[in-house]
Amino acid sequence: MTKPRRNFTPEESLSILQEGEREGQAVTIRKYGVGFILASQSVRDFDTIVFENMGTKIALQLEGETAKFMAENFGVMDRTTKESVMRMLPVQKNMRALIRNNHYEPFA
Repeated sequence: MTKPRRNFTPEESLSILQEGEREGQAVTIRKYGVGFILASQSVRDFDTIVFENMGTKIALQLEGETAKFMAENFGVMDRTTKESVMRMLPVQKNMRALIRNNHYEPFA
């Protein structure tokens, strides 16, 4: 796992954000080794492109169409694994999560 390269002062952070507006957020963020934590109670708050660029996904209990949307965007390619994700999401117990990380296999 990569450690952050450095901390930024508020002035530097503002400069990075302004540069991000000019060049595109994702490119600028990666250039400086910055990561974000995105959290929401609804997976539909994020576009599919956001899921494609996430390194780690953590899914708690989801049902119905929300579970289907997350299974489709969880980062697994084969149909059998997607179906497994779809079966697991609705039955997640409290304090349990399904985790997918692009750097470590398999997901659990």
